Amino acid sequence: MSKTTEAFCKHPSDERLEIIAPIIEIFEDFLDDKGIVIENDEKEQSESPSNIYGTDWGNLCDRIEAYLINLGVLEGT
Repeated sequence: MSKTTEAFCKHPSDERLEIIAPIIEIFEDFLDDKGIVIENDEKEQSESPSNIYGTDWGNLCDRIEAYLINLGVLEGT
């Protein structure tokens, strides 16, 4: 995971990213397996092969984090 991608998550502590990033990678692999490409203007400015990128990645990160907080898996910030 790049530092650029990490910067899009509102609470990117290493501990939280160790939990959240692999979940996003599962979705990334699923999209790749299905041949689904998400259009993203931010991605056009990068050589990254990632399908979930930039603010899309950050938004997904934040939503997963909020869900894990609601479940009690992560502590609220």
